[in-house]
Amino acid sequence: VVVRCASHVGLHERMVDVLKDRVVSQVGELVEKNRRETAVLLMGRGSSDPEANGDCVKLGRLLWERTRLSIVEVCFIGITQPSLPEGLDRCVRLGARHIIVIPYLLVPGVLHERVAGFLKRFRAAHPGIEAHETPEIGLDERLVRVVAERIAEAEGSFAHGVAV
Repeated sequence: VVVRCASHVGLHERMVDVLKDRVVSQVGELVEKNRRETAVLLMGRGSSDPEANGDCVKLGRLLWERTRLSIVEVCFIGITQPSLPEGLDRCVRLGARHIIVIPYLLVPGVLHERVAGFLKRFRAAHPGIEAHETPEIGLDERLVRVVAERIAEAEGSFAHGVAV
């Protein structure tokens, strides 16, 4: 049996583009009109692996670099901190009137139900603040290309950023 290990998706430019598109497609006009009052809250799954959590925080920074919104924060739905409620509260303390929660998740599932519950309670407690959730990443062409690159790397046929 031959086993090859591929790198995880990680900090790839295409994934930053996917996240930026989530912001623009959901509330692009709102963002342009209310840049100082709009916060993006990138929500990772959360892991016991500090490097995985750190990658999510780095993605948040890269997203800020691409959008230049006043507020880009990172939170997690499980295992580690800050939690989604803590992330939402931090965005409010930083002056956000519009919060865009971007789940860094590939598929819908039970975690989305948890997010919906948190957002419902948040909206009830903060009636003057809009909170939106973007869809999960799903089967995005850019994600598929990143996975194909990782497979090629694992097979040893990846040279200089181009599959051969």
